[in-house]
Amino acid sequence: MKKNTILFFSILLLSQFGFTQTNQELADAYVRRSEESLNSLKVDDALKNFEKAIKYTPEIKSEKVAYLGLVIYFELGNYSEAKKYSKRFFDLSLNKSSQEYTQALDLYIKIEEELERLELERQRLEEARIRKEKELRKIDSLKTVWTARSLELAINCDTIYNFTENKYALYKNQEKYGLVDEIGKIIVDASEFNYADFFDGYFIFSDKKVNPSKVFFFNSKSDNSFSFPEISKFDLIASNYGVIMLPRGNGRVVIYPKNSKKAKIFDLESQKIVSIANEKELLKELKSNAFIDKYDKEGEVRIGKKWFIFGSYLGGGLYQLYQKEEGLFYYLSTSKNKLFSEKELGYVGVSYNGKSQIIKRGVTSWINESGDVVNPPKNELSEYSGSSKIIKIEEGKYQIRQQIGTEEYIILEDEKLESMVKFLRQNN
Repeated sequence: MKKNTILFFSILLLSQFGFTQTNQELADAYVRRSEESLNSLKVDDALKNFEKAIKYTPEIKSEKVAYLGLVIYFELGNYSEAKKYSKRFFDLSLNKSSQEYTQALDLYIKIEEELERLELERQRLEEARIRKEKELRKIDSLKTVWTARSLELAINCDTIYNFTENKYALYKNQEKYGLVDEIGKIIVDASEFNYADFFDGYFIFSDKKVNPSKVFFFNSKSDNSFSFPEISKFDLIASNYGVIMLPRGNGRVVIYPKNSKKAKIFDLESQKIVSIANEKELLKELKSNAFIDKYDKEGEVRIGKKWFIFGSYLGGGLYQLYQKEEGLFYYLSTSKNKLFSEKELGYVGVSYNGKSQIIKRGVTSWINESGDVVNPPKNELSEYSGSSKIIKIEEGKYQIRQQIGTEEYIILEDEKLESMVKFLRQNN
């Protein structure tokens, strides 16, 4: 039994010794290949064979192998690895006067110089990175400051409509209408009026589109504004302002007060109701020209068999009448010598440049002086030619940007903010 045990361990030691010798032989073979590749200037192949040699003998005990690793890694620019092998070479070298030792020393000096250069470059890049990060943080901070400031110069509303020629725009917020100018100054606050419109230089605001009790006008030609008085002061029998037609370029607007039998012609420049100067003479003239058949001292006229309350002159040879029995408005066209009923035309506005607005069953269209439907007139003073732009920056926020010289600014009344690019350039 004892002999068998000794024999087993002897075989085991011999097998291990033989395996170690095999690894060394393989390593030596790869070292030779690596040297051949290096001598042929095939440095990449030399590295591959060298790494295989190291795989079989991780611990370097030969100055020859250490020197080979030093040269290969130096040629490939891997100076950290080259330095490691140079130190191992110096540890193993016994002949400091040999040519290899001198060459290794020269390479070591170059390695140190390259590592120092690389370290300086690394430090330079790191410092540049830190500077860049600081700069980016500063830029981010400045962007935050600029953004906060730009939001302070925003108008909070649901929408801003286009500017008109006289530099005003309607705006809307929470279903209310207001008026703003081209530098963001609020002219009419969007807090009271549920309806607004613009035509021929005049803005109209009211609490309701139909049957309003509050009416406000803004004249963009003169920058004047005014409110209609209480309806009782405007018309004693009216319950509200009924239907208000679009204002026209001649400064006049037609109102059909609720329950009133006469349309009111209102002059927006003088802010007064326009009445027929000498109604008796006018009626006499209309009768003599056979437009009416009869009139009385109460201001009623007969056309055919019907009597009408004589109302207002709408311009363009068109007169507004009222038929009591039918409870309808009529319109006498002297240019066509024809009587139109409310059922035919609806409500008729003032005539200007040969055209009148009509509202029939809530729909607007236009007629000429003969009562024929025509194309709509041009909305005077509706085209803006200034330098302000309306920009939606997010839901519920608008900015007015204006070109001043060569630069664009965010404007809000007497405050302004340059573009983000210019702001960063000035403050960075």
